[in-house]
Amino acid sequence: MNEISPFFKPGAPPPTLPILVAQTEIGVVSTLSKLLAQEEIGSGPMLTCSSTHFTPYPKLALRKPIPSSQFSFQSAMPGSHLCPQSSAKSAVPALQVVSLDVESSEGSHSGSESESLSDTEADDERFIPKPAGEAGRPGHGGYNLKETRAWHPKEYKMIKVIPHSLSVKEHLDISKSFNKHSVTTICYICNVTTEKFSILESYANCWPVIDFVRLELKYTSRCAKEDSLKTLLPSADPKPTTHTHKSSCKK
Repeated sequence: MNEISPFFKPGAPPPTLPILVAQTEIGVVSTLSKLLAQEEIGSGPMLTCSSTHFTPYPKLALRKPIPSSQFSFQSAMPGSHLCPQSSAKSAVPALQVVSLDVESSEGSHSGSESESLSDTEADDERFIPKPAGEAGRPGHGGYNLKETRAWHPKEYKMIKVIPHSLSVKEHLDISKSFNKHSVTTICYICNVTTEKFSILESYANCWPVIDFVRLELKYTSRCAKEDSLKTLLPSADPKPTTHTHKSSCKK
């Protein structure tokens, strides 16, 4: 065996023999039998002779299109990945259960709302509703209290004297209109009169009492305003005035 010196310089490699085109291997690349989503990725790539084999003109096998029924609805969304059939089978029933739960919850809410509405409507039907318009103005879109309910004369007279009772006058300022009184005061008057006259319990929101109190305060506040204007008029050299009608306010 010849020794090789440490300063040996190799020469040019021997020339390669030319290979005919007919002798080159143009084979079919082995196709994958599994989908990419079902393949198991190992710890790292392994280089083999078959994987590094060069083929000048590889022939790729065409894959058969998978039916859309095997994929979930996420495939239609932008930026989402297609799921294989195995994952779609487990995802679809869960979605169906959720949708059923939502529909059942919506049905329960709608059922509870309809029940509450029916209860309120039933409660409203038990009470006599207030007529449309303003009391005391039948010719201007309002109504007449006595003619609306066709009260018995004794009942009408009994309810009419409610604003003149002592319990009402103690909590009302007759010089002010109805709208200038607090809601608490009006509610207290309604409660007191309802306890005294049980016939008023069948009316919604005790509207006859409110109408009578409103009419009474409308009259008394107007009279108080006229009296205050008379005190402000100058007493010296009063001009004679002609009254075409009598004053509606009684002294």
